[in-house]
Amino acid sequence: MIKLKTTEAIPWELLLLADPERKKVAAYLPTSQLLLFEKSGQTVGVLVYQERETEIELMNLAVAPAFQRQGIASQLIDHFLQLCRNCSQTLVVKTGEIPPGPLALYQQKGFVVCERVKNYFVEQYTEPIMEDGQRLRDQLILKRAASK
Repeated sequence: MIKLKTTEAIPWELLLLADPERKKVAAYLPTSQLLLFEKSGQTVGVLVYQERETEIELMNLAVAPAFQRQGIASQLIDHFLQLCRNCSQTLVVKTGEIPPGPLALYQQKGFVVCERVKNYFVEQYTEPIMEDGQRLRDQLILKRAASK
């Protein structure tokens, strides 16, 4: 079941899987909406987005490790896309290229890589972010129209 967050506790353990710096996450949460994926009464997935004048940015997407590769991230993105279907803003997601799975999922959902920000994760994060044994360096910016 997917629902828009209202008064539930914020699922920090999930949010920090996708963005390891708590201060960065805490900075964008007050102006964001959260979609929670619940299974057997437990929050196992989260998608965070921010709506702005010209774009809606998917800020954070995470699924608990025990529930990964079960289509939960895909369902959260589909729900997000459904919510945005009548919006005029461009949809944006910023991610790393490692691991390739999330990037492939965004592309499968119609997002297209538009820009690469060299050394973003090296310069913007205090600690190195390791993914699949490699240091995450560049940020990829993907976009798509809300109604496709």
